[in-house]
Amino acid sequence: METLVGLNKTEFFPYYDDMHFPYGFARSGYFTKRQAEILTSYGRHLRELWTEEVLPKNKVEKSFVKVCQGKAAAESEIEKTWLAYLGAVKQVTSTMYTSYWHDVDDSTTEHID
Repeated sequence: METLVGLNKTEFFPYYDDMHFPYGFARSGYFTKRQAEILTSYGRHLRELWTEEVLPKNKVEKSFVKVCQGKAAAESEIEKTWLAYLGAVKQVTSTMYTSYWHDVDDSTTEHID
């Protein structure tokens, strides 16, 4: 995969989100092969920018942070991929909780009044 200009590639520490995508990004069905490669290679740094663990150092990173804050529309492939990731996480999380509560038998649950 070619290097995306302006971003730190996390080749020594690839990014995996085992909590939401236990079989990997590529096998989740939510991402294209290219998006899965971007998330694995750059996801750790993108997450750090998104959570403000690190400050943006250049124009590309500043643009990414603005997109994450909702102050700009996603234009680059990296920005669109990160927004797709956040949307997939939201969808997976809501599915996890919905299926959990669907499996709970309300008749056997003790209610406190």
